[in-house]
Amino acid sequence: MHLAVNANTHQIVGAELSTISVADSEVLGDLLRPLHRKISSVKADDAYYTRGCYAEVAAKKADAPKLSGFDQQGHGEC
Repeated sequence: MHLAVNANTHQIVGAELSTISVADSEVLGDLLRPLHRKISSVKADDAYYTRGCYAEVAAKKADAPKLSGFDQQGHGEC
């Protein structure tokens, strides 16, 4: 299950279900493309640091993905 969440309201604005064989980065476009709202930024872990993800984010005219609460190895902050 992949979710797009409004960071201010915590409202789920998009959801996509995939099999375990689908990488996180492959789903980002399916989450962003149907949204008919302004997206100011995308915050994600490093699984989304691909050319395809950057292209999807650029297409929505949002800021590039940023690590949010994760270091480069994917370890969350306490």
